Amino acid sequence: MLRTTILALLALLFGAEEALGQAPKPGAYYEDAFQVGFKVRMPKDWDLVPPRPDEGNVMAKFKDPGVPYQVVGGNVLVKLALLLKFDRRPGRVLREGVKVHPDLATWIEGNDEIGTGFQLKDVRETSFGKTAARQFTFVGWHFSTDLGPGARIYFWATEYQLAPDVSVVYGFITPAEDKYFRKWERPLLSLVRSFAPVELRRGDLPPLALGGSLRDQKRQRLEREVRGLEGWELFETDNYFIVTNNVDAPFLRELMPRLEGIRAVYETDYPLERVLAAREARLKREDAEREAREERQRAAAGVAAGPEAMATQGEVTLDGRPEADADESPDAPVDPMDESRCSVVRVCKSRAEYYSYGGAVDSAGYWHAAHEELVLYDDQDRGGRNNTWITLNHEAFHQYIYYFYGSLAPHSWYNEGTGDYYSGYQPDRRERYVLEPNPWRHRAAQQLLGQDRHPPLADFIRFGKGRYYRDRDANYALGWSLIYFLRTGKAQRARGWNDAWDGILDDYLDALASSGDLETAVATAYAGVDFEELAQAWKRYIVEQT
Repeated sequence: MLRTTILALLALLFGAEEALGQAPKPGAYYEDAFQVGFKVRMPKDWDLVPPRPDEGNVMAKFKDPGVPYQVVGGNVLVKLALLLKFDRRPGRVLREGVKVHPDLATWIEGNDEIGTGFQLKDVRETSFGKTAARQFTFVGWHFSTDLGPGARIYFWATEYQLAPDVSVVYGFITPAEDKYFRKWERPLLSLVRSFAPVELRRGDLPPLALGGSLRDQKRQRLEREVRGLEGWELFETDNYFIVTNNVDAPFLRELMPRLEGIRAVYETDYPLERVLAAREARLKREDAEREAREERQRAAAGVAAGPEAMATQGEVTLDGRPEADADESPDAPVDPMDESRCSVVRVCKSRAEYYSYGGAVDSAGYWHAAHEELVLYDDQDRGGRNNTWITLNHEAFHQYIYYFYGSLAPHSWYNEGTGDYYSGYQPDRRERYVLEPNPWRHRAAQQLLGQDRHPPLADFIRFGKGRYYRDRDANYALGWSLIYFLRTGKAQRARGWNDAWDGILDDYLDALASSGDLETAVATAYAGVDFEELAQAWKRYIVEQT
């Protein structure tokens, strides 16, 4: 019975049982001549997926397009092979917030994307030409969505020692049953035996322009990234960098003006002067909060803050280091407009590749503030490209506003509702952007409001993210409809419109920026509002829309 269950789980992971024998065959070479210097054959016909910005050890991922999706920690795992780099030389430059492990064992322990509970089963010393190597077999569990804890799997990895402090690992997820793994072992050996060092060509990389503009620096980083990823290219518009492996030229020709067109709409509704004023209010609040925290920490540590104490102790920072001299002061803050003009959009060529990169299950795109990139895929083969454009408009709003408001987190009715509001914009024949109701939300909102199947408005605008997501489809529709009403109702002469509602959205965001408190923002924006009057006008307006 146990054996039957394991085989069933393995079949779920790798397709039909006979597919377990279909190990990858050698394909074209993956070559790195800019970081550590090597080449190795990729699995034939597998997709090359770049690492996310936070994957410090990952150089590249390869996934079989035919492998069924598997849900792993909210994401779908479709990659089956990885190239990892472990570079322990001093002076390695790392991006802030990037996790880098010193060796394979700690990477396995700290990484739950490929599975869980891995234990070392076997290790063998070997070599490939003059390159010393070790072959590891780790055994662990792959997560399963509905059949118990998951299927047992191997992570079969070869580590090549290029220098005392530098190694590269080529690892594969394989069936854990030995009789099936033996069908994989010979084809995998043909891949790992293709490894060879190559001469570094760092002089071929775009030079780093010391003191160059923020946009120049971002371009150089992205050019270096795509240089090592076959099939991926970098394009740019006035305000965006587009990283993609989609070779559909008409798609790219449409994507680029759409990005700039919807951005022009954001700039109209969120003019620079207004967002900078709100940003300044937020920064003042954060400075005051930081000073209060530091004062509490000084008091807790028994450090006096008066002039006599400062004269006795000398000027020190909170961590006890001498205060920097005036000529050593940190650089001036980066202009948020300059930051927003370096926006990165990564477009995967397919839904499967988007999931492999890091897209959540059932999502169509996402904006990742820590990674500072918007990620989506070309939905031509499934829902159609109109779904791609809807997603683009929504997520690009989150990206645009982030550079001015930072990590500010509005209520979901405002945040997601506004993203959905912008997703309804479409270019007309003259390429001017015209607002239309969001096709994903419009009909659902009409039904919910027309049948009074909605929470009281005073409660709805206070929903936290957890409560909002509990009934996601309904609340997204309601959030869109409320924003749509507040933004268009007056201009469209909505029946029962009250001029006191004109400033609700601006007042909400300004109050949130200056106070940092959600309840203060709601109370300020809706001060004096008769919720019953507003709800009735909102419902009539949405239900009567054609």
